[in-house]
Amino acid sequence: MNMSQTFEDLKVYKLAMGLAVDIEKMTRALPGSELFRYTDQILRSSRSIVANIVEGYGRKFFKKDFIRFLTFALASCDETQAHASMIYASGLMNNDLYRNLNKKCKDISVRLQNFINAIQINDLKKSKSNLPNAI
Repeated sequence: MNMSQTFEDLKVYKLAMGLAVDIEKMTRALPGSELFRYTDQILRSSRSIVANIVEGYGRKFFKKDFIRFLTFALASCDETQAHASMIYASGLMNNDLYRNLNKKCKDISVRLQNFINAIQINDLKKSKSNLPNAI
């Protein structure tokens, strides 16, 4: 990770932002009666993915915090995927849109997990190089 970049340069951030926008558009097509039953929950969880990536990135010099917020983003992504599945199962979303949102959630999840793994491996390499020769 290049420390001169911003969170806006991260591919996973861009994908999460795109997903949040897609969710926003999808919820506009839901009936008004679903405003609090589905809409509010899926909007919050999709926005939480973005917000937690940004907050984690802001703590990038504190690796445990960085990983913690990326883990929150991963959980919010899973939650978003579950809400989309419920909306689809209720017959309120067509198959193509559901498959598209599901694919995006899976892609973001994989990228977040890979990001977390890379941070952990980087920490492991640093800690091993700091160990005394006797260990």
